Amino acid sequence: MTKRVYTVKNKAGSRFLNSAKGIFTALGLIVFFSGWLVKNEIRSVKNIRAFEEVRKNYTPVINAQRLSENEGRLVAVEGGEITFTPVADDFFGVAANTFHLRRDVEFFQRTETRHGSSTDAEVTYTYDNAWSATRINSQGFQDPSERNANAAVPVGVAYSAKSFLSSDAKVGDFSLSQSQLQQLRASVMINPSEVIADNFVVGGSYVFNAGYNPSAPKIGDVRISFFICDVTRASVMAQQSGTNLLGYIAKNGVEINRVYPGNRSGAQMVEMMKSENETETWAYRLVLTIFICLCFGALFTPVQVLVSMIPFVGKFLGKATGKVAQVIGVIVGVALSLLIISLSWIAVRPLVAIPLLVVVVGLIVIARLRGKNKGQSEPSATDANSALSALANIASASANTGLVGKWGTGNEPAVEIRSNTMLASGNEFTIIISGNTLHITGFQGQSADLGSVNFSFNVEGNAVTWNGGRAALEGWSGQTWYRMG
Repeated sequence: MTKRVYTVKNKAGSRFLNSAKGIFTALGLIVFFSGWLVKNEIRSVKNIRAFEEVRKNYTPVINAQRLSENEGRLVAVEGGEITFTPVADDFFGVAANTFHLRRDVEFFQRTETRHGSSTDAEVTYTYDNAWSATRINSQGFQDPSERNANAAVPVGVAYSAKSFLSSDAKVGDFSLSQSQLQQLRASVMINPSEVIADNFVVGGSYVFNAGYNPSAPKIGDVRISFFICDVTRASVMAQQSGTNLLGYIAKNGVEINRVYPGNRSGAQMVEMMKSENETETWAYRLVLTIFICLCFGALFTPVQVLVSMIPFVGKFLGKATGKVAQVIGVIVGVALSLLIISLSWIAVRPLVAIPLLVVVVGLIVIARLRGKNKGQSEPSATDANSALSALANIASASANTGLVGKWGTGNEPAVEIRSNTMLASGNEFTIIISGNTLHITGFQGQSADLGSVNFSFNVEGNAVTWNGGRAALEGWSGQTWYRMG
C-alpha cells in the first residue's frame, strides 16, 4: 500500500456542538494540568531539600570498599570496577560481554495522521507505511478500507522488547540490584553475527524476519536491534546494608538510590542529582505551560467556528480568530502558570519565597512612588515662595522681560507675582514646578515674548537654585503648557 489521503467533512451544527463540548474538556484539562504543575513544584522542592540533606550527611567510600563502620549510613561509593557474568538473549542466541543487554523490536505498519479537528469544516487523514516500536491498532482508523491494514503484524515472546540484566553484578565489594543496573543504560548498538531463532535472519545491524525484502518491505515485517552498556566503572549514592546498597530515605520521604557511570565524587553526584532535578522541573514547566496555553486558546473555539460560517469571508475570519485565540491563550496560560509556580513555592518554601515576594513588591512600590514624584504635583508654599522669589529676581534683572505669574490653583493662589512691563494686562499664566520641570499653563498670548526669557533653575527638596543661562520653551500648543529644560 502507498500513501493516501482520506477526507471527512463536518456539518456546521456538529462543528459548533463539538466546540461547545470542547469548552468543558478544556476547563477540565486546565484544572488537571494546573494540579500537575503544583505537584511538579512540590516534587522539585522536596528533592532540593533531600539533596541538601545528602550533601551534609554522606560518607565517602574509596575504591568501593565495604567498611563495617559505614553500616546503615548514606555512602557515596566514589567509583569502583563493575564485575559480572555476561548476559545473553537465549531466544535469538545473541550474547555480549556486558551486564545489560537490550532487545528492541519494530514493526512495519500502516500509520494514520490526522490534520484538523472535529470543529473544522474538513479533516484529512493521511495513511502511510513506517517502522514503529508500538503496535498500531488499525481497527480504530477513520477510513474503513484501512481498518484491517495491520492484521499481519505478529505477536509473541520473540516480538517483545526486553532487557537482560546480570544477576551477580557488583561494584567493588557491593552487589548491584536489577533496578540499579537499569540506571546504566544500554545505548551502544551491536551487530549480531548470527541468530539461532527460526524464521529470522541477520541483515547488517538488524535481525529481520525470514523473507524480508529491504527494497520492498511489507506490512508485518519485523526489525530487531540489540544494544549493550559498555560502562566498566560506576559510582553509587545509597545506604550501605551489608554487601548491598539500598535506597536511602531522606527525612521528607525522598528515596536516594543513584548510580552513575565512571568515577564520581560524592559532591559531583549531588550536583548531578540537582542538575537532573532542575532539568526535569523545567521540562515539566515548559510542557505543562504549553498545554495550559492550548487549553485557554480552545475556549474561544466556538467563536472561531461561528465566524468561520460567515459567507465568503468566514474562512479568513476563522483563521484570524484562531490566531487571536492563540495569542490570548499564551498570555493567560503563561500568567496562570507563573502564578501557580509562585504560589506553590510560597506554600512549600515560605521562608524563601515570602521574603523574595516582599522584596519584589517593595521594588514595585518604590518604582511607582518615583514615577509619581516625577509627575505633576502640588508643591508646598515653601516651594512656591522660593520659586517665585527666584523668578522675581530674574524678571527685575531683565529690563525688557515682563512676567505675569501666580503659584497655586483656583481663585486664591498661594503666592502671586506680577510684572506687566511687556504683557498686556490680564494675561496671566500659572507656574507649576514638579521635579526639575517648570510648567506654564493658561498663557493667552505673546509667545514670542516668553521665548526670550533668560532663566533656568533646579528644584531639589524645598530649595530652588538659580543656574542662569537661557531656558528652552517646549510643548507650546496654544493655551496649554510650556516645559522649560
